[in-house]
Amino acid sequence: MSEKAKSLLCKFYGVYTFQSGNSNIHFLLMENLEPIDNKLFKYKFDLKGSIQGRKTKDFLINKEGKTLKDRDFLLMKKAKPTCMKLSRAVANDLMELIKSDLKIIEENKLMDYSLF
Repeated sequence: MSEKAKSLLCKFYGVYTFQSGNSNIHFLLMENLEPIDNKLFKYKFDLKGSIQGRKTKDFLINKEGKTLKDRDFLLMKKAKPTCMKLSRAVANDLMELIKSDLKIIEENKLMDYSLF
């Protein structure tokens, strides 16, 4: 994938382990997707597929740049159903990005488990 290609796939830079006392701490370093045309999206969610502890405080007061969570998504969908609608142009652009990413995944025989 070229360095300049538009994609919603994140890049992994490495998986690391370091020792702290008697414990090993493992972490994954990956690219932040924030540079993707941020004006396209009014809300930003970090969805993990769980509602356990997945709510931000005062989610209906969307401060600029605030990342919302799974339970916020469900509550917002119920409280403001129209906020989840995309314009036809944005929906088409998003579908093109997803199709392009799926092509990369398929060509490289990879699996993105978030697609389940």
